[in-house]
Amino acid sequence: MRMSTPLNHRAAAQTLRRVVVVAAFALLLFGAVAQGSAAQYNPEAVISNANMRDADAMSQAEIQAFLETQSGILAALVTTDYAGHKKPASQIIFEACQEWTISPKVMLTMLQKEQSLLTRLTLGPKTLSRAIGAGCPNATTNRYPGFGRQMWHGARLFDGYGEGKNGSTIPLFYDGIAKTIYPIDGMKHVHPDNLATYKLYVYNPSVGAKKPYGDLTGANNAGHTTGNANFWLIYRRYFGGTYTDPRMRHVYRFRNKKNGTYLYTASVTERYHIVSKHSTAWAYEGSPFSVDTSVSAASTVPVYRFYNRKTAK
Repeated sequence: MRMSTPLNHRAAAQTLRRVVVVAAFALLLFGAVAQGSAAQYNPEAVISNANMRDADAMSQAEIQAFLETQSGILAALVTTDYAGHKKPASQIIFEACQEWTISPKVMLTMLQKEQSLLTRLTLGPKTLSRAIGAGCPNATTNRYPGFGRQMWHGARLFDGYGEGKNGSTIPLFYDGIAKTIYPIDGMKHVHPDNLATYKLYVYNPSVGAKKPYGDLTGANNAGHTTGNANFWLIYRRYFGGTYTDPRMRHVYRFRNKKNGTYLYTASVTERYHIVSKHSTAWAYEGSPFSVDTSVSAASTVPVYRFYNRKTAK
């Protein structure tokens, strides 16, 4: 399948003013896969290596558009990066992820997991300084104070853990390795299935939920999780499954509340723009399909988008 180039903010606004409509029969042309959503937390397989390392999962524009859908202060935050240069928070996140090959989705999840920075409206004196808890082994120590340094060094730490990189002294990962955790349900160790999950436990050695795990919304957890269970829940809430193949890019669907027509887009920026700015007109209906981005253009079928010049619908 071939989709149009993802829209920037201006193009997205123009698109919404004209109201692009995609005919339902266009779905028949998709070389796409219907979405499934198993929700079983496995503390030894929290996230795939591919999703941890998908540094191109979101552009800076997509990170900014995402932040604008949240109630927190990050969309408007301009602060210093690790080198002391003033930049928007979205740029700081993006550049750290590009440098250390870590997914922006992982770092955004960490911001919510550690300090609720995607949603909180007020900041404490140390909220930004300890944004994701990088280099903060206790309440008084902070090796990397400041939002910019937290993003840069947090991504750097994730890059190095278990791989002997960037001066890391953490034991190298190997199949069957036992990682000491905070005791829970009689467990004192986990055996991470992959390197990415091992990295999360080095960062925070907490399973974060009691058995039986399930989707973690049952009475046994009373809606409360911590540690890596909370990472898993937050990532799923915002970005879908932690083991979804990153080659498969979502196609998002919106329904016009007045006339029932549908808008389909593969642009993450456009998705967040519509959710943030046009939710009164368009109802977000999730991602019914994915596109395999590894398929060559020669073997794809284009899907076209149209709007009615008379009705603007």
